[in-house]
Amino acid sequence: MTDPAPHSLAAIQKCAELPVGKIWAHKEVRSWPDKCYSAEGEDDRSVVPTARRYMVLKMENQLKRRFKELAEQAERLEASKRMEYDKYLSRNEERIDSNALLNWKVKAKALLVNACGETSQHFKHFEGSESSPYSTNLSNFRRMRAVFEAAQEDYEGGYLASVHDLVRADLFGSELEQASELLKSRYPVAAAVIAGVVLETAIRELCARNQIPFAKLDKMNADLAKAGVYNGIVQKRVTHLAAVRNSAAHGNESEFKSYDVKAMIEQVEQFLATHLS
Repeated sequence: MTDPAPHSLAAIQKCAELPVGKIWAHKEVRSWPDKCYSAEGEDDRSVVPTARRYMVLKMENQLKRRFKELAEQAERLEASKRMEYDKYLSRNEERIDSNALLNWKVKAKALLVNACGETSQHFKHFEGSESSPYSTNLSNFRRMRAVFEAAQEDYEGGYLASVHDLVRADLFGSELEQASELLKSRYPVAAAVIAGVVLETAIRELCARNQIPFAKLDKMNADLAKAGVYNGIVQKRVTHLAAVRNSAAHGNESEFKSYDVKAMIEQVEQFLATHLS
């Protein structure tokens, strides 16, 4: 196997296909055979990919919103308590609706798994608080709620590093910024390929969010429009952007101009801000 020349289509495609989409602005890009190097031969592993970072940022925002939603649901559950006669204890006890509690508990456990992990102390203590001998469901709920609120506080305070570390590891800026720098350096093919990677990552993420099966980009685009995630105008714009990406990926530089790539980068950035924020 020969070493692809710097900024050759093979090198750019190889970098774009890596799981993290590694590619650097201001540097010659090499791929040999499964790594990207600068022209100086440095194996620069400090870069965290932004295609993934966009997804992480979106996930972080989603988790924060979910914590808030479930905290509000817990508040409503607490307010719904009522006195009921307990035949086993032969006395009146404060209780909450068991189905409403189950609804909240299932969603809270799923959130803790995503935000903290199944092996975290938060999740373990939450499970351990689900039931206790001679306790009412209100007492159990209050223990679970205390653990839930601790997890929310730790998460929003940045003490759960699993997500926050990835978000903050933004050493070289976004991949769209890298694409812009490559375009300024007169590498429109590389810029279009990188912008296309970000676009397809965003499309796949929208599909995952809306329970739409992964497929080729044009199929996912059509399915998202059909599902009402975005309208037909956005669908046509994505189709156009995908066409520029495909032309670049196949080395057909005559099919687009630098200003097309510039518009592509801007429109992908707008797409992310509108649909993944």
